[in-house]
Amino acid sequence: MNARYCNGGKFTSRDDWTHPDIKNDTTELIAVTEGSFCIEEETADGFKTYELEPGDIIYLDAGKLHRGVGSSIERVSFYWIHFYLPEGEFMPIKHLRLGDVYSVTLLCRQILHYQAKRASAEVMDSLLCVLNAEIDSQNIKREPLD
Repeated sequence: MNARYCNGGKFTSRDDWTHPDIKNDTTELIAVTEGSFCIEEETADGFKTYELEPGDIIYLDAGKLHRGVGSSIERVSFYWIHFYLPEGEFMPIKHLRLGDVYSVTLLCRQILHYQAKRASAEVMDSLLCVLNAEIDSQNIKREPLD
């Protein structure tokens, strides 16, 4: 995979929260660490809804609207990583419950650490590659949720 890192962060909600309506030109990886929420993504037939909880990851496609469904009254926290995929390339999975959450959250934290240090594009792309490889290795061992 020749994905190029764009940016990332960690979101934590306060009080009632609903994911805003967003359409990005990047693919977005969300790795949920706390709380549960629903998000839906635009499809050719309308929208598909995903219920996310701690230990879930989801890849949201570039160029498609995604938005929250309902309000989450509990605290919600997740890592978000935006990246560019070469035209015609796609992620092999959509939504997966991780067997080893620690390895993925550790890689997300490392990405944010190197982002804050203003590491080179090559370093960021390499870290993204390792993160996606870790998620893919867990996908091979488990059944995807969708």
